[in-house]
Amino acid sequence: MLPPVLAVKDVAVTGEGESADVKVTFTVENPNNTTVLLETIHYNVNVDEQRMTIGDVGQSPEGFLASQGSIFTIVSGSTLTVSNTQAVERNSVNAEAWDKMVAGEATYTVDGTYFYRVTAGNLDTSTGEENFVLTFP
Repeated sequence: MLPPVLAVKDVAVTGEGESADVKVTFTVENPNNTTVLLETIHYNVNVDEQRMTIGDVGQSPEGFLASQGSIFTIVSGSTLTVSNTQAVERNSVNAEAWDKMVAGEATYTVDGTYFYRVTAGNLDTSTGEENFVLTFP
């Protein structure tokens, strides 16, 4: 079984005053001939090696009876698009990077970890965890 293929589709920033919303959109491709369940993407958004925000897409289930409402199903050969928005406040530490973000002049490094499950035809389920470092644009 191959891990899902994660990519950053877009990083959109809308700023007002000293606050900005950073929306990160990911695509997750399932290269397998069976269904993949994407549990969680934990990520950091960095500009010029300055962490601007952190976020999560989905939620890891806890325990046998946990709800699966925030787990994403990706059928064989398809691609899922998911996004998350976090607020970022401008301050003396991040001012230069924040200004680049809001002006649309930033290059982003998005890094983190994603968690998934793959069920094979014999109903054996394997879990996976992949680290990633992606650049956008």
